[in-house]
Amino acid sequence: MDYLAQASTAVGESPLRWRGRSTLSLIRGALSGALTWRYMDDYRNTAAALPYQQIDGFRVGSSSEFDLMVAYDFDKQAGHGEAGLLRGTKVMLNVSNVFDREPPLTADTAGFSQYNDPRQRFVTLRVRRQF
Repeated sequence: MDYLAQASTAVGESPLRWRGRSTLSLIRGALSGALTWRYMDDYRNTAAALPYQQIDGFRVGSSSEFDLMVAYDFDKQAGHGEAGLLRGTKVMLNVSNVFDREPPLTADTAGFSQYNDPRQRFVTLRVRRQF
């Protein structure tokens, strides 16, 4: 049996043939936003060394995820400099994996693709204040 030889990959070598990211952004006065599409191609699961560990013949499926960012900068609002108490404040909302897609399954110890975030949808709110 030659399964281990088939499963070996050099450290740092990526089995992905295609990996891409494309972003569409818009800035309109104090409001800005961006939508990002992330794509990871299917690849050969090099961690599944034994036949009973194979999922779809060592193949891990491709995946597409979308991220969204919306921000508001109070310094750039109409009136230029009329931000009052909120002067120097910027609020940013980020949503990674907007559609809450699960990462592709693998037969390695993690159980999911190493190129995806296992947390699935992840929301952060950031408020920055400069004095």
